Amino acid sequence: MLFLLNDRVLDIGIPEQKLVETVGVPAAAKQMRLTGAEVVNIGRELFFQLGRGIMPDAKAATALACLIAIKSEADGALFVVPPKARKPADVGCKFVAMPLTTLYYLNSLQAAGTLTPEDVNQAVWLAA
Repeated sequence: MLFLLNDRVLDIGIPEQKLVETVGVPAAAKQMRLTGAEVVNIGRELFFQLGRGIMPDAKAATALACLIAIKSEADGALFVVPPKARKPADVGCKFVAMPLTTLYYLNSLQAAGTLTPEDVNQAVWLAA
């Protein structure tokens, strides 16, 4: 399964399996019991702690994408830290379910090294 996190396409395979591979069996089992709202709060906390415009490392991004995919019908998530954010709750969050063709197109651009945030905005976030 492909998943778009902000402007990065991640291959998360089977989310439940990938989560176990990424964070380990005990942690993954505990995380899968989270509610959808708790998963959103994890994402907000992560992006708030990183700061404006910074993406999480591959392991954290993959774990978050897996959690979102498990808890929702979404295959894309956008987290935006506003300039005046004072707490994680200030971080904006948007989920999207998009056509597979869009994800594969973005993934092909990313593989070629030509994917830009503008491409993602035009193909996904401005239309969502």
